[in-house]
Amino acid sequence: MKISDESKIGIFAVFTLVILILGFNLLKGKDILRASRTYYAYYDNINGLQESNPVVYKGYRIGKVYDIEVDEEKNMIKVAFVVKSDVHIPANSVAKITDLDILGAKAVEIIPSNEKTAAKHRDFLKGETAITLSQAVDNVVNPVVEKLNKSLSELNKVLENKGTENLEAIIENLKKTTENLTQSTDKFNNYRSIERLNEILKNISSISRTLKDNNDEINHFIQNMSAISDTVEAAHLGEVIAQSRQTIEKVNSISEKINKGEGTVGMLVNNDSLYINLENASKNLNLLLEDIQKNPSHYVHFSVFGKKDKEKDKKK
Repeated sequence: MKISDESKIGIFAVFTLVILILGFNLLKGKDILRASRTYYAYYDNINGLQESNPVVYKGYRIGKVYDIEVDEEKNMIKVAFVVKSDVHIPANSVAKITDLDILGAKAVEIIPSNEKTAAKHRDFLKGETAITLSQAVDNVVNPVVEKLNKSLSELNKVLENKGTENLEAIIENLKKTTENLTQSTDKFNNYRSIERLNEILKNISSISRTLKDNNDEINHFIQNMSAISDTVEAAHLGEVIAQSRQTIEKVNSISEKINKGEGTVGMLVNNDSLYINLENASKNLNLLLEDIQKNPSHYVHFSVFGKKDKEKDKKK
């Protein structure tokens, strides 16, 4: 069967139209040959988002931006994006426009909610726009620029109304202060204060070295003092002092009695006659002992022969 030229032209036209439709949809980010879901979100500002920009979920690319249009009734931007059908997005999730890199490439990031049910085809998600890099820089730089402008304004006020003269006077005073400090430093060096300071530092170092070398002896001394303190405390020093006081009081009482002549010791100390009698008795006792030694026969009679010797002595 021979195909006419008209049929060939018609088939080619249809094929070309299909290719155009597929290519147009692919360029817009919609793959009509693959099952997908479409979602929508409204934004006040899309910050340069374009069709075919990627849609990511936890860092994974799941779709593309399909369509962007202005909703004049709400005065907002309506964005449509398609997502793979095998990816289930929780209901009430957030579609946030963010930067993919520092160059400013945009993407829609899906931030899932805590809902257990999945969003349905053609549902609306919550649209949010992240702060761009330029906005973040502006937020940091603008306050700094404002403070710098205020500082410059204050400086201009200071320089006005003879401010220049005041500044020159301040500089001159600083110059004089520097010269005075230089002179003081020279005097300090002339008096050899540095050498004295070095001697003091050497003495301090020597003292610290001595303390370090005798550290064991110092610790031993402290331990001994602690032991003595514990011993005194254990010995009940208060009781010892109280007993000593009582003993002293008794000695004082005895001394008072002796001074008053009470008792034997008191009479010996205060009565002369008793002392004289005792002295005389002592002398007589000494004389008696001397006589016994010289003439023992006058006091002791002893005989080997008994009575006969005694009778002879009587006759004599």
